[in-house]
Amino acid sequence: MKKIASILIVGIMVLSGLGAVAVSSTKQTLLEQREMILFSQPVIEKNNGYTLIRLPDTNSWLRTPGAPMLPAQVSTFIYPFGTKITQVEVTFSEPQTYKLETEIMRTPQPVTLVDGKIITANNELINLGSLYPEKPFDYHLGAGVSDGQHVIYLTIQCYPISYKPT
Repeated sequence: MKKIASILIVGIMVLSGLGAVAVSSTKQTLLEQREMILFSQPVIEKNNGYTLIRLPDTNSWLRTPGAPMLPAQVSTFIYPFGTKITQVEVTFSEPQTYKLETEIMRTPQPVTLVDGKIITANNELINLGSLYPEKPFDYHLGAGVSDGQHVIYLTIQCYPISYKPT
């Protein structure tokens, strides 16, 4: 009787564990999302001996302290949690070249007020390479909650204007 009881208990444990190793067959769907953003011609202004470039269609600025202040477009896309983003690609039309008479206005350094004294960061200008910014776009993936649902955020920063100091 003890043999039958122990075999029965082992059999129940083995059979109950089979559900844990079952493989779910979820169907994956590959989707591609495209979005087109059109930019108008840049507006080039002179301001205190510097050049300021504006793009009326952009919604942000590339503001690295000490570097040229250039327009940027920031777009955020929201996807269901669990979405796997495998590739982000941004393409631009044929570039146009403009020759500038003066240097592009630099982004000011941050200023802090501590105990009534103004403290500024180091006023060094960033040493630019052959092209600024080096990449025409950047992106960031994050997770959060939107409308009570867990979601994936994809934020793309697009830099439609690049500066070649030479």
